[in-house]
Amino acid sequence: MTVSQTPTEVIRMKVSKVFFACVLVTALAAVTAWSTATSEEASAGPDVITVLGYDYEFPEYSLLGSRPAIEYAEQQTNVKIEWQLVPEGERADRIALLIAAGGDLPDLFQALPPDMTRREAAEKGITLPWSDFIEAGRMPKVAALLADPANQGFVNQITDAETGKIYYLPRMGNTSLLYWSDYVRGDWLATLDIEDPETIDDYRDYLQAAVTRDPNGNGQADEVGWANFFSGAGWTRMLNRSFGLGGLDYFPWDNDWAVVDRSSITFIPTDERFRALLEWVNGLWEAGLIHPDQFNFDSPKFNTLSTNNTLAGLNQWPENIVPIGEQLASVEPTATYHAIAHPIDPRYMTPADRTYARLGPALWSTYLSAKSDNVDAVLRFVDFTLGDPDFPLIAEFGIEGVHHRVLADGSREYIGELADLDTRSRYFYLGTVIGYLPHQFRSIATTHKVASEPAFAGVRDWNERVKQYLRPTIFWQLTAAQNDVIRAATRDIRAFIDESVTTFILGTKPLDEWDSYVATIEDEAGAEIQAAIEVRQGYFDQHLRSSY
Repeated sequence: MTVSQTPTEVIRMKVSKVFFACVLVTALAAVTAWSTATSEEASAGPDVITVLGYDYEFPEYSLLGSRPAIEYAEQQTNVKIEWQLVPEGERADRIALLIAAGGDLPDLFQALPPDMTRREAAEKGITLPWSDFIEAGRMPKVAALLADPANQGFVNQITDAETGKIYYLPRMGNTSLLYWSDYVRGDWLATLDIEDPETIDDYRDYLQAAVTRDPNGNGQADEVGWANFFSGAGWTRMLNRSFGLGGLDYFPWDNDWAVVDRSSITFIPTDERFRALLEWVNGLWEAGLIHPDQFNFDSPKFNTLSTNNTLAGLNQWPENIVPIGEQLASVEPTATYHAIAHPIDPRYMTPADRTYARLGPALWSTYLSAKSDNVDAVLRFVDFTLGDPDFPLIAEFGIEGVHHRVLADGSREYIGELADLDTRSRYFYLGTVIGYLPHQFRSIATTHKVASEPAFAGVRDWNERVKQYLRPTIFWQLTAAQNDVIRAATRDIRAFIDESVTTFILGTKPLDEWDSYVATIEDEAGAEIQAAIEVRQGYFDQHLRSSY
C-alpha cells in the first residue's frame, strides 16, 4: 500500500486482481480437480452448515419450513442449512454465552456479543475475515461483485477503514430507497379535514383527532395514535430528529449521539432537546396517544397493528410501507399511508433543517466462525447467494413457470398461490431475504410498481417532495481505539439511562428530576462522555462536515 492509497482503494485493487485470476482458476479447475470434487460431494450428499439467526415474522413462513429461494441456493451449492433460531433481540447474548462457554459456535451467525467490534471479534479468534477468502480466490462471484466500480459504495461501507479487511458480509440492498420516513393515514387526514402536520403540536392534534373522532368509521373507538416496532426505551430514537437531534448518518438509529445544527456532536441523554422530547412524549402517553404496549412491542405485533385499520401514525422503511399498505388496503380498500416530512419543534429547528438520505447498500451482518469445520461449504453458499448475478431474480420471483411467468412486455407476474399474496407475504413465502444471510436484494417488483402503477402515486409524490431535504449518504468508520472510547461512555450508565427514560415517559419519575438525572450521569461518566464527544467531533470535522 502506497502512502497515498487508502485501505479501501487497496482492497478494491486486490479484489479486481483476484476477480480476473479467479476466471482463469475457475476455468482450469472446471475440467480437473473441481469437477471431481463436485461429483464426489453430490454423491455423498449435501454439506451441512449451521446458522444462528432469527425466524421470519409469520409462523406460517418459518425458515424451518420449505422456502423455495433458500432451497434453490442449497441445491446450487450442495449445501444444507441447519437453522438455530432465537428471538431477534437475543442473538448477541446467545453468541456471548456460547463464546464464554468455550464450546462450538455455529458456522454463521448474525450478531456479535454486546460491546464487541467486528475487528475485535476477528483479532480474538472468534470470526474469520471474509476478505481473506475473497483475496485468496475462494469466493470468485463475490470478488466480481466487489470489483464492479458501480458497487464502490458497498465496498466502502463494509471495509474496515483502518485495516482494509472485510469482517462481515451483509445484504446488498436497493439504494434508490430512503431511510426511515414518517407516515400518517392519508385517508384519515381527508376524513378529519386536517392538513399534513408540520410541527410537533400539529402532529399531536392529528393523533388526538384520530383516536377521538372515529376516522375508520366502525364506531368502536379502536383507533391507536402512534406506535413503533421497537420495544424497551429504544423507540424514542425514532423521534429525535423532530427535536433537532440529527442522526449521525441521517439514520435515527442511535440513542446516544446526535449532530445538532449540522455542526456539533452532542450526547443525547443529557441534551435539553432530549428533555423536550421526553416531555412531549410523556404528554402523548398520558393522553393515550401512544399504544399501551409500546414498551413490549415486537415485529409481529406491530405488523398486525399497522395493517388492521386502527393505527394513525408510524415510521417505517419506505420499502416496507409499500407491502404494509397493500395489506392494509385488503382490510380497507380506501386506506393509504401518506408520507410526511417529520414534524419539527420550532424551538430547535426550521423546516429547512430537515435532512434525509438514501439507504446505504449494506444491511444486516453475517460472520464466519473461526471454529467452523465447514468453511468450504460456507464459502460456496455465500459466494452464490451474494455474488451470483442471476440469483436475485430467483430470490424475489421464484422459479419461472412454478412461481411466476414472464409477460409480453418483459415484466413478471406471480402465479399459483403467490398470485393471491401481498408483496411482503410473497417474500416470506419464497425466503427472499435468505434468512437475513448475505444476498443481493434489488426490490425489482416494488421498484417497478413504484415507478409505474397508479396505486403508488403517493410514493412517487414523496420521492419528489423529499428531494429538497436529501443529503449524500455518509458512513462513520472509526478505529477500534475510537470505538473503545465511545463504548466506555455508556458502559456503566446504560441501565440507569434506559430506566430513567422509561419512567420519565410513564410519568412515574417527574421531569422535575431532570437536573438530578443529568448530575448522576455526569458524576458517573462525565469524563468518559466528554472523551467520546471529542472523538466523534474530531472525526466529524475531518471527514463528514463538508457533506452533512
